Amino acid sequence: MFSHAIMHARDDNHWKHGTTLHFMAPEVDAVGVVARRFAEISEDDTARTLYDKVCSESISLFEDNCRTSSTGPSTNVERRRRSSTASGTSTRKRA
Repeated sequence: MFSHAIMHARDDNHWKHGTTLHFMAPEVDAVGVVARRFAEISEDDTARTLYDKVCSESISLFEDNCRTSSTGPSTNVERRRRSSTASGTSTRKRA
């Protein structure tokens, strides 16, 4: 299996593909990307091998940014978001 997306990435000299972590909100685009990871695209990748690489990065991204405590879910990202909100900065990037 070969993906046109991989072929175009190679043609455009983009040799990585990524995954992102977001907070959920009822409004569309209410919260920007809070963390991201990338997987390298190799010469012999197929759509399946790249998918597997990115899935692995997604799991690591989640595990590195979320933990469960006795009080329930807590995230490193949530602490950063609260900190930036308190200081008047935003975690959302605008175009």
